[in-house]
This record gives sequence, structure tokens and C-alpha cells, in this order.
Amino acid sequence: MTDLERRLTFYRWHPVDGRPPFDRVAAARAVAGLPDDPKRKLPRGEFAADVLVRQAGDSKNPTLLSLLRLRDYENRPWLRAPGELPSPATMRREQDLIDFAQTAIWDDGFAAFAQGGHAPSPSGLVDFLARRAKQHVWFAALYERDVVERYETGRASALSTWCFVTREAFKMR
Repeated sequence: MTDLERRLTFYRWHPVDGRPPFDRVAAARAVAGLPDDPKRKLPRGEFAADVLVRQAGDSKNPTLLSLLRLRDYENRPWLRAPGELPSPATMRREQDLIDFAQTAIWDDGFAAFAQGGHAPSPSGLVDFLARRAKQHVWFAALYERDVVERYETGRASALSTWCFVTREAFKMR
């Protein structure tokens, strides 16, 4: 068995203005209480989203969720081996192919997403929680993911210049 390569990104979560404060534990409990049937899935174009609760969390422990990106029978991928023609992946009609992200949400406004491959982004969780759990939140990445990649490949430099211009500088003399 080999390890899956995952990207770990930290976020700051924020309540949505004009909505009740985000309650991660209440959100997890609402999701855990949803019936496990086809109506649970949230359609998102060619795929659907679902969330599984691993741990609701409390004042000392994070909320642990699995955010699923589901592809049904009609949207399954195709497979091909060298020298063969492509063919649709074999699966039952009631099955879904899954890409997933593991999520931890802490009470102090921070969250982490471990994503790999075609894993869903935090926007999928935002949408699912709003529509299925009536909990509204948004996530802001604490860094731009591609910055690390640019440093690693030598396409970025650590040098930067900051310039502040005051209104006084604009006055004609």
C-alpha cells in the first residue's frame, strides 16, 4: 500500500454577515442527522457533494469532517491501459466514485483541509453546510498555495519592495 499525496492548507473561517454565528458543532450534528439516502447529496454540476462526520467536536477537540466529491454512474471516468481502447469504469448504478478532502475545524476560527488529486475545495463544504445544515461560513486561505510551488521550482524570489505613498506626496509644489 502506498501513501496518497495530500496538500494541507490552513484557513481562517469567518461567519457570514447578516447570518447567525457559525456553530461548527451544531453544523456537524445537523449533517450527522441527515438521512443517508440519494436526496442527501448536493448537486454541483457534473458531480455532487456530501459530507460525513467523523467527530462533531467540542471545546477541546476539532470538528472532523470528510468532504466528498461524488461522481455517479453517468459521470464515471473512463479507463485505458496501453494498447487497449478506452472504456467506462465498471461500477454499479447506485454507486458513486469519490474524491475527498479531510477537514478539521477548530473553535478559534482556524481550519485545515487535506486534499489530494481531484478533492473538493472548501467552497463545496460552504455550499453543503449552508443548504443542508443551515450553517453559514466562509474560508480564507492563510497563504496562496502556488507560492510554495513557485519557491520550490525557483520561479519566485523572497525579495519584495513595499512602497507607501501619502497624500502629501501627491501635492504639487
